[in-house]
Amino acid sequence: MATLREVQLYGLKILKEFARICDENDLQYFLSWGTLLGAVRHGGFIPWDNDIDVSMPISDYRKFLRIAPKQLPDWLFLQTYRTDRGYNELWAKLRANGTTSMPVAWKNYSIHYGISIDIFPIVGDAATERGIKHQQTAFRLCRTLLAKEFLTAVQPEQLNNRKLRLLYMLPWRFRIYLCDILTRAVFLDIKEGCDVAMVDNELRRHYPKKAFGQGRQICFEGISFLAPLDCDLVLKNMYGDYMTPPPLEERGYGHELAFGKIIYDCEKDYRDYLKEMGNP
Repeated sequence: MATLREVQLYGLKILKEFARICDENDLQYFLSWGTLLGAVRHGGFIPWDNDIDVSMPISDYRKFLRIAPKQLPDWLFLQTYRTDRGYNELWAKLRANGTTSMPVAWKNYSIHYGISIDIFPIVGDAATERGIKHQQTAFRLCRTLLAKEFLTAVQPEQLNNRKLRLLYMLPWRFRIYLCDILTRAVFLDIKEGCDVAMVDNELRRHYPKKAFGQGRQICFEGISFLAPLDCDLVLKNMYGDYMTPPPLEERGYGHELAFGKIIYDCEKDYRDYLKEMGNP
């Protein structure tokens, strides 16, 4: 099992590989969420967190998904709903092979569980209120289409819903096909004069395009990475009073407050843990 600091440093190793590929291919990215907050408030990781988040403008995100499989080292895996059957998110992750970052309660949910960083697309907002509602509806439908394997393994009580049971009678390939079509309404190009949104769990946080701009350099764990041009505006949107740390009872190790106990290991493959827990 790995210590908090060991997992932080392994995540930093992944982040450096990600930034290298972006720099070599002239792709724009930004530190995001807790990683950005940690850089601004702590100069590195939030002391009780091990998560790493980045975001990319949608055009650069698409390019990264095309380039990464050819340029990633063998020890990294690009996880999307197309590369990992059962993965249920609309954003990508970079996972380290031969490692483990797995909620114990998810042991029956079979996806790649290597130590990871999250890569969130930044998309354009639709030009009208009606268009924004259409964009958000498409987003929710995509997440529902992708949720079958997760719900079956982790929250089977949700499948008591008759409409969901009928929807999940569709074959996996057809659900992915529908998701590909719907993402055209979600992953909108960023246009002049329009706000942007980040594709995460909600697609409800909207930012002026100028808040990200071309980015600026920021120090994270002694290394320079790209951050939004206006970090203050972005962080206030995300957290409100971001400079005041949360109370002690809200400072969980990684995502354990949300997901329960998580196994972290920088040297042991998640598949070995799954076998030990009875999932072949």
